Amino acid sequence: MKYPLIAARVAREIWLTTPEVHQAIHAAVFHGQTFTALPAGKALYGEDGNDDFDGDEAEMTGGRTAIIQVFGVLGKHLDSMEMACGGCSVDRIASLLTAADKDPDCETIVMMFNSPGGAAMGIPELAAKIKDIGTRKNIIAYTDGLCCSGALWLASQCDTFLASPSSIIGSVGCCLTVPDESRKLELEGVKMQSIYDGKFKTTGSSFRPLTQDETDMLTIRVQSIGAAFRAALTNARAIATEDMQGQTFTGEEACAKGFVDGLANDLDEVLEIAAS
Repeated sequence: MKYPLIAARVAREIWLTTPEVHQAIHAAVFHGQTFTALPAGKALYGEDGNDDFDGDEAEMTGGRTAIIQVFGVLGKHLDSMEMACGGCSVDRIASLLTAADKDPDCETIVMMFNSPGGAAMGIPELAAKIKDIGTRKNIIAYTDGLCCSGALWLASQCDTFLASPSSIIGSVGCCLTVPDESRKLELEGVKMQSIYDGKFKTTGSSFRPLTQDETDMLTIRVQSIGAAFRAALTNARAIATEDMQGQTFTGEEACAKGFVDGLANDLDEVLEIAAS
């Protein structure tokens, strides 16, 4: 494995993302398959949407609006290679939110989502930050693409959540996938021996299956994050439990089920709403 830290992140962390993206990441990391990366997130000020956030924003109708793009697979402490592969840094998003919050001329923040979610680490804290800034600034979430799992957790904490009718929203829940390569190693004539201290020290090692105690421990952790995710959603919006079981919906369906507050065909329409 050329990039052991990335492999460890994929195999050992809990993920808030869609199953197909999680499978694609596994295939890329462990089997050398490639997939198309989504562009990383950035922030913009003004109408043209082409300039990076630098504090020199343009005047907009009804006040100044910050646009923060949340594009790509969410992750914390991403390195340059992970960013180049389509990662979207939750640390960067947090910094952009702080800058917009401190800008006295910024009246509204629009968070534009095109993300399947990502790793769970950092998502609850960023969601709490969005909710806190929302007490001082008007924050609108909008998606005309994907807003799933961890991205949905973030969007749900905005004051208003709008979506295009054909966007994809949902995938509530989280997962942890631990590879078991013990059979493969056995067929190759390889036997791994591990000397360790601590009952759970080698939990997740791919050269052996999980023990029942390890499975129980990890299940509790996954269920805890899943429960926190659902609590954040239901504290912000009225959503039925049966609609938070990992399925996805179109924007139109998500609006009917309470995930989003309304529909908007494009960003221009959202900015008109923000200006008003």
